[in-house]
Amino acid sequence: MIRIYSFIIMSVGAGLSLMQLALLVRVVLSAFTDGTGPIASFIFVSTEPILLPIRRYMDKKGILQGIPLDFSVLVAMILLMFLSIVLPSVIG
Repeated sequence: MIRIYSFIIMSVGAGLSLMQLALLVRVVLSAFTDGTGPIASFIFVSTEPILLPIRRYMDKKGILQGIPLDFSVLVAMILLMFLSIVLPSVIG
């Protein structure tokens, strides 16, 4: 039973770390490309389901309205870090 919990915790942690890495790669790629290459396209498509709800919420609430920068990646990184800290203590 303990092995199952440790496997779940490790799997969730690995998934959260991979998503954080994908978001970081997206930031770097967005500075240099327009997202048309195969790797860039994969990164943009795989991270968009996380970023889109955050963007919608920020637009709906008028947070940072008028600022031309996209802070949804920063918010997503903070949320993923929070989850990687909280979930192991909740699961285990």
